[in-house]
Parts: sequence; C-alpha cells; structure tokens
Amino acid sequence: MLFNPCPVGCLAGVLSILTGTPAPSELAEAPTRPCPELSWFSEGAREEPEPQELLLRIANPLATLFSVQAELEFENDVGPHESDVTSVRLRPIVPVSLSEEWDLICRTQVSVEWEDVPQAEDEFGLSDLDQSFLFSPAALASGRSIWGVGPMFRLPTATSDELGDDQLGLGVTAAWVLQSGPWTFSALGHHLRKVSGSDRSPDLEETLLRPEVSFTLSGSWTVGIKSEIVYDGAAEEAEVPVTIEFEKLLGGESSPFTLGASLTRWVEESDASPEGWSLGVSVRWVGDR
Repeated sequence: MLFNPCPVGCLAGVLSILTGTPAPSELAEAPTRPCPELSWFSEGAREEPEPQELLLRIANPLATLFSVQAELEFENDVGPHESDVTSVRLRPIVPVSLSEEWDLICRTQVSVEWEDVPQAEDEFGLSDLDQSFLFSPAALASGRSIWGVGPMFRLPTATSDELGDDQLGLGVTAAWVLQSGPWTFSALGHHLRKVSGSDRSPDLEETLLRPEVSFTLSGSWTVGIKSEIVYDGAAEEAEVPVTIEFEKLLGGESSPFTLGASLTRWVEESDASPEGWSLGVSVRWVGDR
C-alpha cells in the first residue's frame, strides 16, 4: 500500500537536521507524489453539463431540473368579442426527490393578461392557476423513456369574470418522454372537471393533449414542433394549434438561461380560441434540483 510521504518526509528532514542523523531509508526510497490541493468541492462537484445535455434536460418535461419560464404572447381575435390579448405566462417547474424510488415534478402555470375588447372596457389581471403534481420513478430518470402521473388542480385565482370561470377544477395529468440522441419525443395531457364554484359559465370539463417533437443542435439551439389540443366537453368543441418554436441557451455555465420564440397557427378553432396566427417570445431561467 502506497502512502503520500509529504508531511512525514518534512518531519523526518527537520529531525535529521536537529539530531544530525540521516533520514530513514524507507522514507528516502518511498515513492513520492505531490501533496493534494485542498478544496471545498471535488472536481466532480464543479463539473457542469454540456450545452446540448442541458438543452435535452430542458426539453424533458419530467427532468429533475428547476426552471422558470416567462412567455410573452400576442393573440388576435380571441373569443366571441374578437379581443386582442397580450399575456405573460409564468411556468415554474420544481422537482422534489421524495425517496430513492420516486421523484415529484411540480408544474405551475398562471398568466397575467390584458384584453383589448372592441367597444367595451379593457380587462387586465390574473388568470386561473393550473397546478399539477407528476410522480415519476427515479430509476427511470437517467434512461431514455420516462413516465409520470398524478393529480392536477385548477384554482379560481382570476381577478375578473372575463379572465376565468370562478370554478375549482380537479383531475388527473400524465406525461411520457422518449429521448434518443438529439431527439426528444414527449406527450403531456390532463383531464379536468368542475368540483365546485360559480354557475355563471358552463361547468368545467376540459381534456388536453400536448404532443411535441424537438431536435437539439450542437450549437446550443433547440428547434421543435408541438400542438396543444384542447377539447371542451361542455361546449363539445375542440381547438388545435400547431406551434414551431426555437430556443437558444445563453448565460454560460454559472447562470444559464434560454431565449425562445414561437409561431402558432390555429388549424382548428373554437368559439374561445384565437384566429389565424399568434406570436410568442420567452425567457427561461434554469437551475438544478
């Protein structure tokens, strides 16, 4: 067994000077190596993920990665009043390690909206809040295919009747992800129903499916295409947008963030959906669990 003789060799040298005796031959013949540098963190703890690896984690809705996305979106001819809507959607994602077997992914979405209503008073305020909890097996977190399932709530946080339904919704949500090389295939969905609240609008009965395909480039770019199909059970109608989006990783290793842009075309419209095209820009702050 080899040992590092640095401190022992120094002590033997001092003793040999004071006593006039040579240092022990064992120490003189022992192989030497540089004394290790002291550090609060090991080299492994300072390693940062490569840009492509970090973008792949961002593209994964079940990744154990803390992030907050703020998206500014412009929509035209929304709803029966054909309003122009400008909104800022906040989407924080908080992962929690419950045990060695399970992770919990907490996903939140809430909007601050401004509606320019023709020939009527404009509306400005907060929308209803969607909160989902996805339980995912931790053993799958480093694999190619991941799934998660859990409860979802819609809380009546809207500040006016035009921005929400004033109903408490409860339902189930699920997600599935497959990653292969630079490709990410995912599907996220939920079903919500009213459990209490106002009767001034039809009872909440919403089903959503969001399939998405993205490709991560080596130059810190991700390009993707997705849809967010929403079926309103009370109105018995669906809306089907198709979105192309781009995201660029910036900020370096110490404080990474992304900038994104999206273009949406509404191929199937409902009475409540926008018409034609909509545009969005976003920023996403990224941390670790």
